[in-house]
Amino acid sequence: ERKRVEFGKRIDISGRSIIETKMKTKMFADDTVKLNSKVQVKYLNNGKDLNVHIVSTQNNKPTANGFQKIYEKSPLAVSLIGHVVGDIVKIGSLDNFVEILKIENLR
Repeated sequence: ERKRVEFGKRIDISGRSIIETKMKTKMFADDTVKLNSKVQVKYLNNGKDLNVHIVSTQNNKPTANGFQKIYEKSPLAVSLIGHVVGDIVKIGSLDNFVEILKIENLR
């Protein structure tokens, strides 16, 4: 059983008021972003979708299957890890926010 503790603050993005939610998950489940996850996100500032694969190596090249490999310590990966579909997360210290649309974890 997963237990989550949620806390947040109200923020404003392009005239839209949303709640930035940070999750603390006691147990990682298959629906949580982690190392080797393939994640589809949507940037809220421009509406563009991005497919990323979180990996443990640096200097990754785009893959032919439509997923961009990103290093696990990159600002985007660090922001995504531990979150679930539907979460809206802030990317590092930038004013960029993404919504997690889909997570695929290999078993």
